[in-house]
Amino acid sequence: MQTQPISITRSSALPNDWWQVDLNLADTTEILPSARFALGEHLLAPWRITERQLSCLALPSATPPDVQAEGAWVSSGQQVNIDADLSLLITGTDLGIADVLLLCQQIPVIANHALILLSAETFPFVIKPARFMVSQLPEAIGACALLEDWGFANRLFGAQMGCYDTSLAQWLQESTRNHSEFDRIVSFE
Repeated sequence: MQTQPISITRSSALPNDWWQVDLNLADTTEILPSARFALGEHLLAPWRITERQLSCLALPSATPPDVQAEGAWVSSGQQVNIDADLSLLITGTDLGIADVLLLCQQIPVIANHALILLSAETFPFVIKPARFMVSQLPEAIGACALLEDWGFANRLFGAQMGCYDTSLAQWLQESTRNHSEFDRIVSFE
């Protein structure tokens, strides 16, 4: 678990009632996907690391995270060992979206061999038309622009316009042909 001093600098509203909370840390080198920080009633998942600052996502809520509340690490995360030459299917559901973003930021070399699938009722970003073709989901065009800017082909699962309108879990169970060409599946929830 993280034991270093933490100061919470601000919370910001994101699309669809999601929240971003920024934390200042003395050292951000050990932040792993699936790390979770409890702040009052909100559970935060790190998604972006910059010099000594950690940006976290909080699930949709009408109440903003209280930056004056006491916070604590509740999960230190998990190390994800990935061979950059493997063909990867990486999935993220709800707060797992933050884990996928963090992994993609930490290991950008996997972009040429990975397909990212995100699932949520609503997303913490504006859905944009995809720029990359995805043969497994030709009818879904909704994508996360940030992931595409980083070079990652991605698609979204949910009931919103442009998304594949089924659950990601159901799509994965339907047939192995949907994901049989991938060497490894990495999932975050």
